[in-house]
This record gives sequence, C-alpha cells and structure tokens, in this order.
Amino acid sequence: MQPCDLWTIEQPGTPAPAGSVPEDSPEDRFFFRRYFYENNSAVFYLGVDPTKGSVAMCTTKTSDVYRAVLYTKHGTKKVVVPKANLATPKTLFRKVSTMSRVLKHLDPDMNAKIFRKTTRPELAKELLALEERQITAGSKFGLVCALQGQTCENDVFGNTEGGKHWEDFLSLLGDKIALRGWTGYTAGLDVRNDTTGTHSLYAKHNGGEVMFHVSTMLPYHKDDPQKLERKRHVGNDICVIVFVNGTTPYSADMITSHFNHVVLVVQPVLNHSSDDMTPP
Repeated sequence: MQPCDLWTIEQPGTPAPAGSVPEDSPEDRFFFRRYFYENNSAVFYLGVDPTKGSVAMCTTKTSDVYRAVLYTKHGTKKVVVPKANLATPKTLFRKVSTMSRVLKHLDPDMNAKIFRKTTRPELAKELLALEERQITAGSKFGLVCALQGQTCENDVFGNTEGGKHWEDFLSLLGDKIALRGWTGYTAGLDVRNDTTGTHSLYAKHNGGEVMFHVSTMLPYHKDDPQKLERKRHVGNDICVIVFVNGTTPYSADMITSHFNHVVLVVQPVLNHSSDDMTPP
C-alpha cells in the first residue's frame, strides 16, 4: 500500500480501542430505538465542537456496560463499553468524568466540556427519525481489480478481466447472480434492462444483504476513455475493496471520489508450487 496525503493506512490486525465493542450486528441496527428511545435512564447532551460544529450525544448504562451514540456532521458512531474498562472508585461517583471516558471511545479528540445535558423532549424523536433514515435495505461495496503496472484510475477501470486469482477472490466473497429479474437488494443496479451489466456479485452476511459493484462486471465502452459508467457506481461507494493482482503498490487516492472513505487493499499470497492462492 503506497502512502498518500489525507489517508490513514492501517495494517491488517490493527486493534480497536481497548474496551470498545461496536454494535454492528443486524439486531442492533435500530441501536437508538432499542437502547435510548423512551428509556428513562438515557442521558442526552448537546454541544458545539470547534471543528465538527453542532454535535449530540446520548448515554445509558446497565449493571455491566455503558452504551453511547455520538452524532456529528460526519456521521454517527455507537459504542458499548464495559464498566470494568471505565470504573475506578472515584469515577463511579462522578457522572461527568464517566461521560468523558465514554466519549474517548467515540472520539478521542473531542472535549467533554463542550457538552451540556438537555431534556428537550423533541430531541429523542429527532434522533430516532435520523436513525430510521440511515437504515438501508442492504450494504454496497465497490470491488476493483488492479493489475501489474497500473497506476491510474483509467487503467484500473479499463480492466475487463482480472485473471484466475481475481475470479477465485470473487468466489470467496459471494455468488455471481444475473441482474435481469433480480428481486433482492440491488444497490442501484438495473434489474430490468441490463444497462448496468448483466451480472453482479451478491452475498448475505449476518442476516443482511450485500451487493458488490464489481468493476469488471459493470458496462465497458471502448469509446469512453474515462470509464464513466464504472466510476459512477464505484466512485459513490463509501467502502472500496481493491484486489491487487501484482506487485505494483496501490495508492488510496488513485480513484478520484468525494465518497470513498475506506479502501481495503487485498493482495494474494501465492503458493508458487501450484500458483494458487494460499489460505490465510
């Protein structure tokens, strides 16, 4: 992975903050509704951060964990922190200090002093409506193959195939499905007239639907040097998985996009005696 400005590179196995357990399973998709809405023990805060602007936070606790949600203009973060990771005799009796420690698991750089408790009755309804708008029918990911020697997005989006290792990788992620007549989650792909390709890659994970925007399956037109049809889909995905089939370093800013926020770079480990990918 080639370093580049404005991107943070994390190596495989980078641990999450100690004591922090994000709740991303399907049964917790309505996290706010389940744990905070109409919960008399929930505490709500409002504040203004110097860099993030208006922010909101809510916390609640049970006998063994604290749950919290932080809302900023950049999105929503939620966390579950075991009390054992927060509690000292002094902290247990100081609610502000406890709230501050919980906040560190959500945003280590945010100062708890900007927050003030609020009892606005309409705030809970507004946050519930926000959560419901954020819930989608499924998840979508961009999926791109970068071959040896490719260093610009036009090269990457110009690939019509990626070789055996690319095909093996696709088979690990999901099933190849015909788009025409598809009745499941579509991720914006055309399931009537094949205008976005004839096939795509689909999977189910933890009860949720996943559709991949596979660059080599999206329409390719030789008279379109910018590969706009492929960029239109992959460029609008928050997370893009790049399969590097070669040794040329990949740079996270190779694809120009205002929406790509996470780039996962995967490279095969080859068993040279058989030229097959070696399982991890």
